[in-house]
Amino acid sequence: MNIENPDGRSMSCLHDLHIDGLRIEDRRRLALSLSTECGRYVHEVIFDDIVRLSIDGFSMQNIILDLSVFTEREASFEFDRACALLGVDPADPHELDGTGCIVLIEATIGAEIACLMSQHWQLVLHQTSRNVRA
Repeated sequence: MNIENPDGRSMSCLHDLHIDGLRIEDRRRLALSLSTECGRYVHEVIFDDIVRLSIDGFSMQNIILDLSVFTEREASFEFDRACALLGVDPADPHELDGTGCIVLIEATIGAEIACLMSQHWQLVLHQTSRNVRA
């Protein structure tokens, strides 16, 4: 099952999914392992072409509140928070030059993740297994 990015900036379809693990590859790729509360329907989300990455507050329990994607400057708390985590000036984010984007994963509890990528990004959840927890 693949779920593609719906129209709009916020992707509430990830609300309440658990971040079970992460893998950084070649310093430019992040893979997140996500599952439902009971460990069913495990998915992997890939972020490629990473320029900057911030992972703050990773803990035993990491639950997603919301995921936002920014391709241009925006007057919002979420945009300002993502810029602060990444060390980007929110008043003049030259890193978003028409090709880049910023992704912010807000946490209900645990890890808050911000990614600056050199290319636009689209959400695709790749199902990796049916159950990780017995």
